[in-house]
Amino acid sequence: ATPAPARRRSGARTAVLAALLVLALVGTGVAAYHYLPRAKGTTAAPGATPTATAAAAAAASAGFVRYTHPKGFSVVVPKGWKMEATSSGTIQFRDPAGGPDGGRFLRLSVTPAGGHDMNTLWESASNFNALKLPGYQLLGIEPAQVPGHDGAADWEFTHTQEGNRHVLDRGFIVGDTSYSFYLSTGETQFAESKSTVETVANSFTVKP
Repeated sequence: ATPAPARRRSGARTAVLAALLVLALVGTGVAAYHYLPRAKGTTAAPGATPTATAAAAAAASAGFVRYTHPKGFSVVVPKGWKMEATSSGTIQFRDPAGGPDGGRFLRLSVTPAGGHDMNTLWESASNFNALKLPGYQLLGIEPAQVPGHDGAADWEFTHTQEGNRHVLDRGFIVGDTSYSFYLSTGETQFAESKSTVETVANSFTVKP
């Protein structure tokens, strides 16, 4: 049989690799958790409660309190926001004041990076959401700054599941683990809320 042209073989390999990457992301939750319906406010497991530390004192005075995640990392979160455990096992904090189009919540996620950089993970997650999330519109995937962590990236998008939603998700990789901080608000609350992502990401610490 005559061998297939090199271009055709290369294209097939690219398509297969892309499909495998999306499947891997779904399996680890990197893509799939981004379009989960609103959590029902179930209680997180014991031991996953916000803890006050010396480092948290300054943040608390500015409206934040430190929280230690069961998987070993610690960040500040908005003071007074209520902790929820989602159906995917991630943890999020919801503003009890509510607001237009479902109010605001902050979701904390930690997943295997699978040897990929953050841009690749976000691009694949964006492609996945484009197929699954109603009204999905990508606004950008851009480099971000997280002190002490190179390769951070912001993923910003809008969608219309449960109202007009605007999302900013900042992610970075430590070793082969990706950490991301996903802020979702109603469109009218986004401008005043987006600095929350920077505050949370900049407070990140993790056990060695």
